[in-house]
Amino acid sequence: NGQRAGLAHFNSGSNHSLIRVEMRDGKKYIGDQEITVDSILLKTIVDLDRIATYCYSTDGGETYTDIGVRYRLVSANYRGDLIGIFTYNNTVTSATQPLNGFVDIEYFRYSYSRQASSNADRALPRDVVVQSDRQFSLINCRESVTLWLAPADTTVFIANDTMTRAASLTSINAPKTPGLYYLYEVRDGAVVSRSAASVTVADKIETPGQTVIEMEDYVWAVIQTHVGGSVWVNTGATMSGKFLDNTIVGDVYYLGKFDLTALTDITIHAGHADGGVQYVFYTGMTAGPRTPYIYTGGEQKYQNQRDKYTAAVTGGVGIATANCPSTGGWNNFTALTATMNESVTGEQELFMRIEGSGNYGGNLDRVVLTFVVK
Repeated sequence: NGQRAGLAHFNSGSNHSLIRVEMRDGKKYIGDQEITVDSILLKTIVDLDRIATYCYSTDGGETYTDIGVRYRLVSANYRGDLIGIFTYNNTVTSATQPLNGFVDIEYFRYSYSRQASSNADRALPRDVVVQSDRQFSLINCRESVTLWLAPADTTVFIANDTMTRAASLTSINAPKTPGLYYLYEVRDGAVVSRSAASVTVADKIETPGQTVIEMEDYVWAVIQTHVGGSVWVNTGATMSGKFLDNTIVGDVYYLGKFDLTALTDITIHAGHADGGVQYVFYTGMTAGPRTPYIYTGGEQKYQNQRDKYTAAVTGGVGIATANCPSTGGWNNFTALTATMNESVTGEQELFMRIEGSGNYGGNLDRVVLTFVVK
């Protein structure tokens, strides 16, 4: 009992993460999941953004279970990410006799690919339904590329009713002609990549449509989009992933540019142990030049020096407010419906600011914008 064994990523400093099997009361566990087999495979997958995914298999690698953790790896000095296999036991039966368990390691396998996920997939990570000739947001892919929205199997790109070119890395207009489209990265007239996700362009959307903004995307996109006071991203071993962790009152997020004429409802999924904060949605905000703020102390550290920015944010009209009471825990996410304060029309940029008298803004999972276009 008490023996722990697993696979770890670390940077020879204080930052580390791991997946482990632990013996408790004569049974083996990964987290709260009991493991009933004697042999188990542990695996981590790291993408080109240095985001690690952790999973395990109890059937010899036929299927893997994702434990839900997403962890950004960081380097220490000139060293890159280090990988380790470990086992230890801190349980002591007497002052001098610790329990000594063991683990058998059959093999360790490391493989890699030089192929990054494509810029088209990064910019359009999921399917979108949009009305024709309307602008919608893209995820900034962080490098200067040319993006086109066009039908499947397009090889020649010319702006017309069935093709549009992105004027920026954060938004693109839907074509005028209804149909099924894909996002292309084009360089020197040739296709570099095409998104797996599609864009369905409709002449009219008669039923409610929703735009879901997953706040987990802002864990990395914060470099481009965060214009508020600070965001703390927990890089400790307990980070659960799939949400934006430890936000601060005063943070401002740029959510995108939308046709707010059809906006009928805003819902934010948040967790807060104390409550007393408000998520206020604004139009017309202006952000000054962003400058990096480098934080070096404490148990929690920014994922890298670019992850926190400060900027002067001015102006803005508050159009909706979602009050956040205590949800019973930081990770107990509750859907909070915003009260619409102002009637707005036309295409406008939408921001969200965390307000309140406390310090912590809570953990944020997603923002859901509901539109009805007739």
